[in-house]
Amino acid sequence: MYLTACFILLADVLFTADCSPENGTVELKLELKTSTRSSLNPRFLSLTVDASLASEPKSQKLMTLTRGLSPAYLRFGGTKSDFLLFDPSKNRSQEENIFWDVQTNKAGNLCDQTLPPDVEHTLRSHWPSQERLILKETFWNKYRNTTITKSTVDLLYRFANCSGLHLIFGLNALLRKGNEWSSSNAKLLIDYCYFKKYNLSWELGNEPNSFRKKSGIYVNGYQLGKDFVSLHDLLSKYPSYKNSGLFGPDTGQPKTKSQNLLRSFLQTGGQTINSVTWHHYYINGRTATIEDFISSNVLDTLAPEIQTVLQVC
Repeated sequence: MYLTACFILLADVLFTADCSPENGTVELKLELKTSTRSSLNPRFLSLTVDASLASEPKSQKLMTLTRGLSPAYLRFGGTKSDFLLFDPSKNRSQEENIFWDVQTNKAGNLCDQTLPPDVEHTLRSHWPSQERLILKETFWNKYRNTTITKSTVDLLYRFANCSGLHLIFGLNALLRKGNEWSSSNAKLLIDYCYFKKYNLSWELGNEPNSFRKKSGIYVNGYQLGKDFVSLHDLLSKYPSYKNSGLFGPDTGQPKTKSQNLLRSFLQTGGQTINSVTWHHYYINGRTATIEDFISSNVLDTLAPEIQTVLQVC
């Protein structure tokens, strides 16, 4: 016997399900029986692609899995973002050449195209050496600059766009001219994205509270806020980006040092950003266990840090 409607009442929430045996689909309708306390951005649950993976083309399988997370933001950032340089004249990397040679020989929707098994095998074979370099840089806390090309940006945007995600691109904040941020390289990237009509948002820097440790360069919150004003003014010159999202300052966990940086940042740059961002680390990735990922005690560590940041803001 098929049911044409199902009703479940749980904790003042009414679910109505229209069951369709013909196509095997179920449409759920949710009705709250109490007033809404607060609401979240539809993209609240989002994800990051670390900038250290800038040259790694994404497979159709990964796009399919990621599409299930949309709507969401795809943040391209991390420590390596402050060591990335954009060179529009540089040739593609070997991986990018392999990928784009395959794409240009195909017809149809680019989002529907897949990598042939031999090409995917070649790309996978290059990954172990890249992974060793990433781990070495992380362990020794010494990073070297990496150049990305127009094709790198195209691959990244294609991955986000085909997965139904909105890309947030993290710009290099360690490019300095004296004490101020140098926007010349960022302008090259923004020029290219504008030419390609890419719809994306922006960040500047990753965990500025640890800049000195990673690079020997110290930038205080007051100056970082002024750097964000410079970026905001630059974006305002582009019709497509004058109202685009700008997020920051991407501080580390809100301990005293990060709180002080955030507080002074907001004094000079607070009016330029759409949202305040900071990083919360539930566990140590080097010692984490499977049990940690489902521990309510671990998950509950986020709430008090949200309150701490709200008090600073």
